[in-house]
Amino acid sequence: MDTNLTPATKHNRIEMAAIFVMGILLRLPFMSATVDDAFITFRYVRNIISGNGFVFNVGERVLGTTTPFYTLYMALWGSLGLDFITIGKLTNIAADAASAVLLFVLIRRVTNRGVAWTAVLLILCSPYNLQYSASGMETGIYTFIIMLIFYLYAQERFYALAVLGGLLILVRPDGVLALTAVALMWLLERRGLKAGLKYALLAAVVALPWLLFATWYFGSPIPHSVAAKSLTYRSSLPLYWLRILWFVFAQRGGAGGAILIFALLATGGLSVFLRNALRPLRLHLLWLIIYIGIFTFFQSGRFGWYYAPIMPLLFLFVVLGGYEWFRQSQWLPAMTTIMRSKLRYILAAAFIAVLIPALGTAVYGAWQEAHKEVVSEEVVWRPLSQWIKENSTPEAAVALESIGAIGWYTERYIWDEGGLISAKVYALNQETPGNINVVGLLQTYHPDFYIAWDPWELNARFPAPEDKAWFAANYAEVGKYTGSGKTWTLFRLRDR
Repeated sequence: MDTNLTPATKHNRIEMAAIFVMGILLRLPFMSATVDDAFITFRYVRNIISGNGFVFNVGERVLGTTTPFYTLYMALWGSLGLDFITIGKLTNIAADAASAVLLFVLIRRVTNRGVAWTAVLLILCSPYNLQYSASGMETGIYTFIIMLIFYLYAQERFYALAVLGGLLILVRPDGVLALTAVALMWLLERRGLKAGLKYALLAAVVALPWLLFATWYFGSPIPHSVAAKSLTYRSSLPLYWLRILWFVFAQRGGAGGAILIFALLATGGLSVFLRNALRPLRLHLLWLIIYIGIFTFFQSGRFGWYYAPIMPLLFLFVVLGGYEWFRQSQWLPAMTTIMRSKLRYILAAAFIAVLIPALGTAVYGAWQEAHKEVVSEEVVWRPLSQWIKENSTPEAAVALESIGAIGWYTERYIWDEGGLISAKVYALNQETPGNINVVGLLQTYHPDFYIAWDPWELNARFPAPEDKAWFAANYAEVGKYTGSGKTWTLFRLRDR
């Protein structure tokens, strides 16, 4: 069956341009907020530009970033003397806005303009996408490439799809889940195993140069941070990742709202599965199921950028569920009467009157969350780092868990408690699976500075009285830095 999308008319192109511009304008105010983990990649970029190599700590070849493509992309701009952080953020903003355009085109094709605009407005105002597309992370690029791959699949442009597939796993390794969805859909639609293997080989060829380089340079093409997060941040609570997703997306609306959203999601998913007109969206549904299933099974950390890529599809299926309810309600005589009278305009106006304030509330709430990062950078990360720089030599070492901003601003050697960029710390954490081995780190390597989240980390990481006594005897408190409801306490190694 032909699933190709019809060419865009002049009117559709105007709509697409409007969506793209709105997406950018909504995201630009979030550029001032940079999440801590983005600074990890920024430090890799700076070291590449400075000639120190693809490293976080100079001299240690550990792949602690999961986005080599984005790292090299920013390094290219930085090597030209340009502000690679701003360019990286703008690229992600544009990519995220383009994702909304691609979804609009597809939704408009399989439903109608009203459904398409409702879905795209929710997507444009999705709090997680607003925040993380401008946060310095690779989230916008990652989401866009996946949406473009799915679009190309519907268009049957498989060579371009394969090339992008090879790039996707270099943007984020879990991009392989989207390619898995494509492969499964290919088999389900019986497109031919031989042809499928040809395109899979092309994708592998695109990724091969990096995979070979990473194996030679780092010892493995798999980012070290993947294993470190699996060891240190994997939750022991059943279905923890899924429970966080449900809370973020639905449960904040209370029990009634959660039930309604679940019913809409289920209806939207079933309609895509059962209705042939919605067939082009089946690949999106399949990826959504695989993505949620894998992240839940492996109990991945609850990092916001893991949830952001699927938010547009969750909103899409909620809207499709509402659309299906509306379609079925037209069998009712009362609804038929309403839709044939001027009451339909009152119904539409009431819907818009509810939708617009809800979108405004979502955007404002997203900015409040993003502003916490701005405050942290202004009153914690920068002044704390400045104190360390002014009171230590360049050879000094700092131990902490949130290594991004402090590593970026101090320019000191970093002992990463989570082991993301440190194979030595990873080995220590293997002695305490699921927990950070702070005591082992401090007693083994004696870093010049230690930064803790007070009071939680001090209580959690030093449970034994003898550990507390050792710490008090070897480290002295220097000062506290509080911002966004969290206090960072700086300790300095006592003279020995």
